[in-house]
Amino acid sequence: MAKKIGDIVIFHQRVYGPKYRPYYDAYKGHKFQVVSLHEGGHVGLVCVGGNVEVDGCVHDDDLIVVG
Repeated sequence: MAKKIGDIVIFHQRVYGPKYRPYYDAYKGHKFQVVSLHEGGHVGLVCVGGNVEVDGCVHDDDLIVVG
């Protein structure tokens, strides 16, 4: 599903597995808001209610819309 600016998202469970470890570990348990859209299906995020900074843009198919 295409994400849009303002969507509240969490990371898909698969990014916490061995293939991606430890790159996404800091994002577990946090919600994020989509703040920018980029070519190639990438989005910019900010953490909602936490003090976690996202390191660059992420693939929108690694995210699940929750609000």
